[in-house]
Amino acid sequence: MAKFYTAKVVRMYVDETHLRIRLEGAGKGNFELPITKPNYNSLYSLALSAALNRLPLTVRVKRAHEDRPAVTEDPVDISYLTIQWE
Repeated sequence: MAKFYTAKVVRMYVDETHLRIRLEGAGKGNFELPITKPNYNSLYSLALSAALNRLPLTVRVKRAHEDRPAVTEDPVDISYLTIQWE
């Protein structure tokens, strides 16, 4: 099952293996994008553009299990990203 979240980016963190994004209203939940994902550079640029321009970013995630909350303390894998121009 896929789920969508749309909000402004409040935090981005990049390490050797992942980009982690936190959206307004997501509490301490992070969305995670592995650097091995196809099109990583384009997705990173899109997220950075949304953050710098304070535009809403839509994150689509795939939940691993139906009983797992979509946004938790553990990062949730990103399926794709889009920017919303208001």
